[in-house]
Amino acid sequence: MIKRITRQSCLLHNPHFWVLVLMTAALVVLYHAWPWRDYAPWLSNFALFELKYDMAGSLFMIPLTYAILTLWWRGALIIWSLSFVAVLPQMIQLTSDFGFWLRNMYLFFLPLSLILIASLVLKWRHKETKTTAERETERQAYMSQVFKCQEDERQQIAQEIHDGSIQTLLAAANRVGCPHF
Repeated sequence: MIKRITRQSCLLHNPHFWVLVLMTAALVVLYHAWPWRDYAPWLSNFALFELKYDMAGSLFMIPLTYAILTLWWRGALIIWSLSFVAVLPQMIQLTSDFGFWLRNMYLFFLPLSLILIASLVLKWRHKETKTTAERETERQAYMSQVFKCQEDERQQIAQEIHDGSIQTLLAAANRVGCPHF
C-alpha cells in the first residue's frame, strides 16, 4: 500500500511518467507529420491500416496501456488527455465526415472505460486483500484465545488433582492407618 501511495503522490518524480510523456510526444509529432508515407516509410502500412478502418490515434493505446499498468488511473488520465488533445485537431483536419469523427471519438473514449474498469478491479482486489488480512489477524487472535483457554483448563485440572484428589487420598490413608504413603 505504501508503494502505491508513493507512486500516486509523486507522479512528476516517477520515471515511468516521463517515459510516457516522451512516448506521447513522439506520437504527437508522428501524427502531425501525416501522411506517414512521406516522413516515416516504415510506418506506412500502419497508416494505411488506420485510414482503411477510419481510425485515428490508435497508436496512443500503447502509452495509455503502459500508463494504466504503471501509473494507475491518474497517470492514465493525464496520458489520455495529452493523446486526445494531440489527435483531435488531426481528426478534424482529416475529414469532415461525421461518421468518421463519431467512430473515432467512440474509439478514443473507449480507453476511459478501460481505465475505469481497471481502477475498479484494482480497488476491489485491494479491498479483498485487506479483508483477507483482517480475517487472518482475527483468526489468529481466536486461535490464541483457544490455546490460552486450553492451557488455563489444563492448569485448573492439574490444580484440582493436586489440591482435591491428593488431599482426599492422604486423608483416606490416614484413616486406614497407613503412616504415609
